[in-house]
Amino acid sequence: MSKDNSTQGFGLAITSLLLLAVAFVVSFYLNNSILGSIIAVISAILAFAAFFEARRAGGPKKMALSILIITILGAIFSLVWTISDAQKTDTETIIITPPEAPDEPDEMNTEKRLRELEEKIEELEDTGKMSNR
Repeated sequence: MSKDNSTQGFGLAITSLLLLAVAFVVSFYLNNSILGSIIAVISAILAFAAFFEARRAGGPKKMALSILIITILGAIFSLVWTISDAQKTDTETIIITPPEAPDEPDEMNTEKRLRELEEKIEELEDTGKMSNR
C-alpha cells in the first residue's frame, strides 16, 4: 500500500475553492452576477487542472476530485443565477404626476359650514356657562 507523497494539484485545488468563494461574494454582495459567474467558471477550470495535475503526479486525487465537483456545482449555480438575473426585467414604470389642485368649495357650502360651526361654538359656550354655576 503506497501513500500519496506528492502535493501536486493541492495548491490549484485550494485556489479554485477560494476563487469560487470570491465569485459568490461578487455575485451576491456586490450584485455583479456576470463577473461572479466568470470567476466561478475560471474556478472550475482551475479545479479541473488541479485534478489532472494530481492524477499525473500521484497526488491527492480524492481531494482534488471533491473540489472539482464542488466548483462545477458552484459554477452551474452561479450561471443559473446570472441567467435568471438577466431575465428579470423592470417592467414597472413609475409615473409621477403633480398633485391635483383641491376643488374650490362653493360659496353656499362655505356659508353653511360656517353657520354650523357658529352653532357648535354657541352650544359649547352655553354648556360652559352652565358648568361654571
